[in-house]
Amino acid sequence: MPIIAWFVSLFQKSAIRSATGKSKSKRSQLSVEVLEDRMVLTGYTFATISDQVVFLGPAASINDSGTVAFAAVLDAGQLGVFTGDGGALTIVADNTSQFSGFLSPSINDQGAVAFKADLAAGGSGVFAVSNGNLITIAQTGTQFNQLASFASINNSGTVAFRAALTASGSGIFTGDGGALTTIADPSSGLSGFTIFPVINDAGTVAFNGSGALYTATNGVYTLIAEATGDPVRFESPVFSMNNNGEVAFEGEFTSGAHAVFVGNGSSVTAIVDTDGPYASFGNESINAGGSVVFQASTDAGGLGIFSGPDPVHNKIIATGDALNGSTVVTLSLGREGLNDNGQVAFYAELADGRHGIFRADPLPFSPSTLSGIVYVDFNNDGEVDFGENGIAGVTVALTGADDQGAPVSLSQATDADGTYLFADLRPGQYHITETQPANFAQGINTIGTAGGSLSAVDQFFLALPDGVDGMNYNFGERPLSGGSVQAGQTASIGFWNNKHGQSLIKSLNGGPASTQLADWLAATFPNMYGAAAGSNDLAGRTNSQVATFFQSLFTLKGPKLDAQVLGTALAVYSTNSTLAGNSAMAYGFVVTGYGVGASTFNVGSRGAAFDVVNNTSVAVMDLLLATDRKSVNGVLNYNANANTMKTQRDLANSLYSDLNQAGDIN
Repeated sequence: MPIIAWFVSLFQKSAIRSATGKSKSKRSQLSVEVLEDRMVLTGYTFATISDQVVFLGPAASINDSGTVAFAAVLDAGQLGVFTGDGGALTIVADNTSQFSGFLSPSINDQGAVAFKADLAAGGSGVFAVSNGNLITIAQTGTQFNQLASFASINNSGTVAFRAALTASGSGIFTGDGGALTTIADPSSGLSGFTIFPVINDAGTVAFNGSGALYTATNGVYTLIAEATGDPVRFESPVFSMNNNGEVAFEGEFTSGAHAVFVGNGSSVTAIVDTDGPYASFGNESINAGGSVVFQASTDAGGLGIFSGPDPVHNKIIATGDALNGSTVVTLSLGREGLNDNGQVAFYAELADGRHGIFRADPLPFSPSTLSGIVYVDFNNDGEVDFGENGIAGVTVALTGADDQGAPVSLSQATDADGTYLFADLRPGQYHITETQPANFAQGINTIGTAGGSLSAVDQFFLALPDGVDGMNYNFGERPLSGGSVQAGQTASIGFWNNKHGQSLIKSLNGGPASTQLADWLAATFPNMYGAAAGSNDLAGRTNSQVATFFQSLFTLKGPKLDAQVLGTALAVYSTNSTLAGNSAMAYGFVVTGYGVGASTFNVGSRGAAFDVVNNTSVAVMDLLLATDRKSVNGVLNYNANANTMKTQRDLANSLYSDLNQAGDIN
């Protein structure tokens, strides 16, 4: 097979496998993490590095400046290694002097380029060019009789390569123009090294030997994956590594599904697999942020470069797409094809016959934010109402992945006001998770302004666009129920009707004209005193009007359920220092942080009126909320059956009368 065809075949081997007869496997419980939540891409623009090439090796390399290095025969006939960023090409080395052939180079952030080249005089070598200076890393001769085709250079100028030893066997080596360092050779107990080692800025080298994938740091080997591993088998000789020592590689579950994995020696994560819409995978590239792009064929047909599990939303470029005035026929990605800014370098053949090196540039985005509050939802309505304070020091975490595939894992404690804020976020798919605070019961969590869903207890999930401030992802908490109702926590309805009770109502929150009490009653109990209460809607009413409203209920003939319930609600409000301050203390009430609302009362045989089992002790606030749920248009304990309604009202009246007597200030 001609060398060009062999390399194209090698780099596209997985992605061009036939998907005919492919079956989806069911994966059993595995000891590896399967990353389900990946990114929604914002899109790319495309820069043409050169479209006048006959490509020698489909592994273009890109640095963080967006400069792309590649080996090619130009249409004009010049053979060499070139770099470009969309303007004029720079010749790194060509065949006009000592070199006669080249293969895919590697470029670092300083613009130094490493490559393997054949020598016109015979033999071959691994070289680097830095600031125009040619550096010989290794040559065939005494130590080596063959040098593999691919080298990798880090930002220190150290080059990693594979070589066949003159004595016997092969090894992995590094060098910067001085003495070479042996990373692995037959003396290390490893053999069968493939031609694709890669080095990162920490000097860690990833390589394939003895049928397994390793990293080596300061002479210490770390196993990433094995060809015979369980539940993950390492499969492809081409892999990529970032500066954190994370290695992206193609492999296979023992269940049969092929996948792109990321491993670091302690864990292996499946980024995407063939149990989804992909049929097979080719090369992959990982950057420092953990973003992974990969070459794949899809079940629907065609070949592309993608960044996540959805071949539509996560597509970078694919066959059939428009590019540079034509249409993509085939393409390939190299192991150093993704930089830390999310730019992707790739080779493509076009329908009009041109071959080229191109760069995909992520579209600019405006940062987004996610914020909310953890608060005491005293009335359990999912709204931050007057007097409901935030809870400080609660842990809230943001996890998921951004639009470039980078994992996101952030955590913070709520501030003194109970608020949290995650700023400068890229678009992506995120979970916001609260750690349930001690000394509080579970309340209502409310989805914020950017949408999403409640994916679990105390967890939101959303797809966050760019330029969006997602606010009010709020976690409500209930105060824990305290002891039973005690003297000084309530009052009889006679008290609220007499001059002392009327005076207390009118004194709350600043005086007779204040509307805070009425607004709280309307918001907390909408069916009894709010928007769904008909003529009993108290929203916007003054304290004086609330006092008069109570007296109107007190004078109703028959059982005094309506007055008893409002009397209990007034006691809940007045004994809560957050809502009403300490005004009620002057009238003999015991005022605490949560007041009588957090105290409990046993329903005895009256549970049916509150939809609880008889003899259950229920928080006073929850009793009132239950009564509100059973009320319609201001009619308490409403039921279409008159006999049932009378029974329910009599039970409720009995309970509230007993409750108010049990805690009476008198």
